Amino acid sequence: MRAMWLILSSTRGISSTKLGEMLGIQQRSAWFLAHRVRAMMARVVSPPISGEIVEMDEVYAGAPPRRRQGGQPTGVASGRGPRRPLVLTAAARGGEARFRVIASHGRKDIQSAAEAMIGAAGTVMTDALPAYGYLAETRRSVTHSAKEYARTDPDGTEVHVNTAESCHADLRRMVMGVHHWISRKHLARYLADISFRRSRRETDVLSWLSSAMSARGRLRYEDLVGFVH
Repeated sequence: MRAMWLILSSTRGISSTKLGEMLGIQQRSAWFLAHRVRAMMARVVSPPISGEIVEMDEVYAGAPPRRRQGGQPTGVASGRGPRRPLVLTAAARGGEARFRVIASHGRKDIQSAAEAMIGAAGTVMTDALPAYGYLAETRRSVTHSAKEYARTDPDGTEVHVNTAESCHADLRRMVMGVHHWISRKHLARYLADISFRRSRRETDVLSWLSSAMSARGRLRYEDLVGFVH
């Protein structure tokens, strides 16, 4: 219960090192405990979101690979976002948000993830990425390459993906300010942490605690690390 309170009441979460210090337990025990709490949060935010306007955008999770002095990243192939996991974000304006790790910017990967994250949306806002073309008449987009970041259409609709990009800012602040590095293997649970906080930002921590405790299921250590301990 103390661990849940500390994790939920921390604005960007809490590292396992600090959690262990505050609970008086080993770091590895705190790490396992924190992931069990995140798994509870993930179950709460697993249903798809709906909204009159839902924004979608992609972001690379984590910092770019370090570069050698005067050269390219050490041991990293050239290309778009090498070595960094790609995350698709869906955020309802004034509502909940969802994240999902995807394999590429391709239409198949984006459509599959979007269909799992979004239940119903009157209008979907995106950037000009061609992969969003499957949305057809329900889509409105801005062209960042032409320095168009927001506009107001004749019907008064504000077209932008600023809500989704603010979710990306939450992810960056969690990485830079708290965890510093997140492995691809466990990234989904950290994304669920952000989704939980974002989706319940209008309520207090006691409500968050009650909501997390309502989740069914248990994350076992062998499932977390991938082998029987």
